[in-house]
Amino acid sequence: MCATRSRPCGRGGTADGRHAGGVQRPLQGRGDLTLGRARVPSEDDWWHGKSCDQQRAWKQATEDLVAAWVAAVKAGVSPTSERAQSLAARHVQWLSQIPGTPTADGDRERSIEMVKGLGDLYVNDPRFAGMYDDAAGAMFVRDALREYARTRM
Repeated sequence: MCATRSRPCGRGGTADGRHAGGVQRPLQGRGDLTLGRARVPSEDDWWHGKSCDQQRAWKQATEDLVAAWVAAVKAGVSPTSERAQSLAARHVQWLSQIPGTPTADGDRERSIEMVKGLGDLYVNDPRFAGMYDDAAGAMFVRDALREYARTRM
């Protein structure tokens, strides 16, 4: 079964866009959120325009990225290490796939601010901190993203 506005794609999905792994649809419920200049009213169009396979691939890529961040934290690497900076690059690339975001639009200055702001959100919002195991994991992601934004964007 493919996702529509009223039903999710694939196994284990729920009507609120979550699936068994706990990942929500990207930007769910944030259609009125301004990201830089652009508004994101077409979030549902973007998500529901994907086939079931594309939605599953997106969710899997998201889960894989989060797992890689958690593994890096557990390995004790520094947020400025090449491993962490490679993950930060992967994270920014992942963000750039979401239409209407500064990273997708190629707006360097707003992309830098968005990436730094998301890092702060990951630390300040316990729902995100839990995604990275705990506050220390979220702080690691934030610090790595900040370093990436400062040195490589």
